[in-house]
This record gives sequence, C-alpha cells and structure tokens, in this order.
Amino acid sequence: MVEVKDIYEYYASEEFVPVMPSNMGFRHFRVKLADKTWRKVPQKIRTSEQLQKWIIKLGGCDIYYGTSTWLNPHRISTKGDSGTYMVADNCLLSNDLVFDIDADSPICLEHLDLARKSANNIYEGMRAHSRFKLEYVAVTGFKGFRLSYKDLKKLPVNVFKRLDWLERDRKLFIEALLKQLKENVSNTKIYKTRTFFDENITINPMCVIRVLNTAHSSTGLISTKIPASNLRTPIKKILDNIPYIGKERPGIPTWEMTRDGDTKSPSPRLLPKLEDVAGLASSINYLGNTAFFITNKVLGVTKNFVPFFIYQKSQKYYKSELKKLQKKYRLGAVYIYREANSIIAVSLKSMQRRQLQKILNESTSRTKNDFKKHKRIFIPYHMVFETKLSWKFTGHLSYGHHLFVEPGKPLQHGTFCGWDKIELIKAKRQKMEKAKAEN
Repeated sequence: MVEVKDIYEYYASEEFVPVMPSNMGFRHFRVKLADKTWRKVPQKIRTSEQLQKWIIKLGGCDIYYGTSTWLNPHRISTKGDSGTYMVADNCLLSNDLVFDIDADSPICLEHLDLARKSANNIYEGMRAHSRFKLEYVAVTGFKGFRLSYKDLKKLPVNVFKRLDWLERDRKLFIEALLKQLKENVSNTKIYKTRTFFDENITINPMCVIRVLNTAHSSTGLISTKIPASNLRTPIKKILDNIPYIGKERPGIPTWEMTRDGDTKSPSPRLLPKLEDVAGLASSINYLGNTAFFITNKVLGVTKNFVPFFIYQKSQKYYKSELKKLQKKYRLGAVYIYREANSIIAVSLKSMQRRQLQKILNESTSRTKNDFKKHKRIFIPYHMVFETKLSWKFTGHLSYGHHLFVEPGKPLQHGTFCGWDKIELIKAKRQKMEKAKAEN
C-alpha cells in the first residue's frame, strides 16, 4: 500500500500536472483526505495550478471533479440529512456522458480483462453516435476503465426541466446503446462478451470522477489517459505502462479491499439514488413520475419550514382558501404552480413545525397529513408557474426558497433567513401500483 506522505510529495512536486476537464471554471472539485473524509474546493478553479494549491491546502489524497458544469459550481454541497442533496442558486449548464467500467470482484487479471473488453465494446458502439464527442479513455487507478464524452446536444431552455430531462434522456440512451451492442454481433471489433458499466454514474448529473494524473490512495496507481486503441491490448500490458507512486509497482488489487472499505468506488455519488424515500410513495401517486423533489425545510435555521400546499385540480376554491390563510397568518406572497393533475402553492414564510402544522390543518391541502407523518413536504423540482398571490407578511422569508421562486430578484435586507440553498431529493420512480398499495 502506498504511503500518504508519498502522495503528498507527488502533489507538491513539479512532476504532478493534473489533466483538467473541459470548462473547468464551471465544474466543482472535491478531495478525499487521508482519514477518508471529504472536502470541497470553495472557489472556482480556472487553472491546474489553482487546483494543485487547493489539494495541498486541504490535504487531499484522492481528487475528483464533477461530470456536470454549473453556473455556480463552487456553491454545490453534499451536506444534508439522510440522502438529501442541497443546491444553491445555480443552474445546470451541461453534463458529460461518462461510462465507468469496474471489474467484478474478486479483482484479478481475468476480471480486469473483461472490464477492458466491455470498455472496448462501448467505445465501438459510441462511434455510431455523432451527438457525443470522445474526450478521453482512461485507466481509473484501481479496478477498471472510464470513457468520457462531451454531449453536443443542448439542455432544455427551462432550467427547472433540466435535471429530470437529463435523467430520462440518459436512461433511454443507455437502453438503446446496450440493445445496439447486443444486436451488432457481426462487428468483428466488438467482443462477444457481456457489456457492463456503472449505470448510476452515467445517469447521475451530480456524480464526481477522478481527475486524470491524480493518484488512487489505495493502490498508488495514477489515473491515466490511454489511447482508445489500447482497449484492444491485453490487460497486463496496459497495467505495466500505468505510472505509480511508491518504490514498487502495485500488484493486482485483491479482494481484501472490500466494497465496504476505502475502495468502495472511484466515483462517489454526490446524490444517492434512493430506492424508497420516506414520504414519496404517496406523493408520487398524485404528483406524477417526477424523479427530483424539493422540500420545505429551511436550511441554516434549526427546525424551520415554509408552507407548501398541494391541491387536486378538481378543488375549485383553493385560491380563496389560500387568500384566507394569507390574511390570517400573514404568509406573504404565495406562488402557484401546476404539475400533472395537481395545483401546488408555495409560501416563503419561515416558521416552526408546530405553527406550520396548525396552518396546514386549517387547509384542505393533502400536505397536512404528509408533514405530520414525514416531517417534510415534497414537491416536484420542475413545475409550471401559473400566478402569484401577493400579500403582506410578518417574520422572515426563506432565502433559499426565494431564490427558487424568484431567481435573480433583489433581496429586501432584513427580511430573509437561512442559507442560499434548498434541499433536493432524488427518488427512484416507483410503479403506480406500489404507490397505491402504500396509501
């Protein structure tokens, strides 16, 4: 195993020249320390020298960058509760199509060679898709390969549609690509083996991957760009040409480095894909098959929330009810959205849980039961804005939710509280039958 001091010396030396991703100024960077904790780089990175300085300052051992570009990449954070992901007032600009191909365990030459063949098949299959431009092929430094492509297709103009649209688009493309490879048996450049890769990384716009020319802290191997033609080369020859840190070339990793230890994944997900998020099963039943949700929690203020109301379209008098609640509790402006067969209303007034539950109980909104049961209210990240009901307010408004409903609007000093962030939940789509069964 490589010594930590050897990694530090490598990063501080002139020998270390990280290969920076395209549009680096719009990507976020993260480092994993020797104690396996994570730190983010708090500034935009525009040069490799800047990244090197932050690696040294933070004491990073494993260095990662985001597969997506963002308007404000340095504001992205992974801090949250039970699988949440909080997003600042940024917008997604683009997302690389990344295939991460890890060998099956136990790690051995035979399994690594199957990973190489799978990477080759993906490379050959992708040559038929001009929408994607190959940026690099690489050995990850532990147990496999990575292919990174630039997506030349523009994202939807509506910022709030992008995350959900991208996830659906990636899923459809993966299905089509795997079907293409399975049917293209006559192509002599495609190995007649199972093609596999980590689909979560390919789909997830918030994952991070290892920066090229940085070290894998468990093996000492350097994550290295290789020619695509090397994917037709025997695996041992490829590994023999990968640079490393330490006095001796690392051997083939053994299964003693388990999936529960440090070698869990060279590409940690910033946004976990949750199989079953509490409170979403019933919500999906009446909010549609939306994959991304925001919550009403006010970040940065202990146990504070904002009111979310959800009505069926058949409830014709929801506006008069909202106006009544506005006046009685001085909720301030209420923003009304439409999504599938639901009407969703958002107030920005920050309050304690007990006060919010009292207001919800006076409404006919279904969220009064959701909030009582799950201590959160979930609404779709993408909704269609309809109208704004203006009214006076007392107290403070949630800064993060204000940026969601009024992006770019100047703040009124002294009236806002909390962080400039909101909680974003990514939930696995569930079948309607399951949702109904849990209601």
